[in-house]
Amino acid sequence: MINQFSKHIASFFYKMHIISKDEIDSYIYGFQIILGTILNWSIIFLIMLYTGKYMVTIIYMYSFLTLRHHTGGYHAKTPIGCCVLSIFAYILVLLALNVKLSAVVMVIYIIILFSSLFCIIQFAPIIHENNPVSHDAIKHHRKLSILFSLLLTLSTIILMSIKQYTLAIVLILAMLQVSISLLIQKVKEMKSI
Repeated sequence: MINQFSKHIASFFYKMHIISKDEIDSYIYGFQIILGTILNWSIIFLIMLYTGKYMVTIIYMYSFLTLRHHTGGYHAKTPIGCCVLSIFAYILVLLALNVKLSAVVMVIYIIILFSSLFCIIQFAPIIHENNPVSHDAIKHHRKLSILFSLLLTLSTIILMSIKQYTLAIVLILAMLQVSISLLIQKVKEMKSI
């Protein structure tokens, strides 16, 4: 659906002499990303409205997207695949917030927090083949991914110390999603060698 719509838009731009024939594929790809992002955000927004989890959603999305921007990681093959994975991860976060907190659950969350931090420090950034960047940009993204993950970890510890467990768990799960994305991409890269 997104692919077809992107082709129609690019074709329209070509027919209107806005883009050249050589640019059509690039524009199709760009429109796929834009439309996939709009679809993804729209569904998350509707789920947020339905569940009433405004603060949780805003904090989760901001933390995840900011960190993910600098760390890189796994990319789904299609915009729909990306949308499905993103919605699934978001729903898992909402479900995880319903788990009854106990000492054991909190220990598990702390283990997840520091494991995610370690993974991000160890592997970030992973640059996608479709988005090559300079060596300086890689160093910049590495510094920012480490800095932001350390800030999220510190924020989580502070939130836990003042008994704001829901917000702390949201930050932990955002970091977990980023670290899983890094690990999946790292495994894919190792298999292709």
